[in-house]
Amino acid sequence: MKNLWNVFDRKKTDKVNISELKKIMRALDFDLNEKELAAVRKQIDPENEGFIRFEGLRLVMEDKLKEVDTFEDFIE
Repeated sequence: MKNLWNVFDRKKTDKVNISELKKIMRALDFDLNEKELAAVRKQIDPENEGFIRFEGLRLVMEDKLKEVDTFEDFIE
């Protein structure tokens, strides 16, 4: 995930414009509909600052991965 983040955070500011969220999520194998994307956007940018930080993305992805990982996935 950090490697993907670095693709979007070219200036190494630890900030990526919120408009890139859909592309980032798709690159992480989460093709979200508009409602799901809006919910993730609220989680990542609750203050509506207009950007994503890596730590916020990491926390959201941890939650998302909990939703799809099964016990068998953890064993692998």
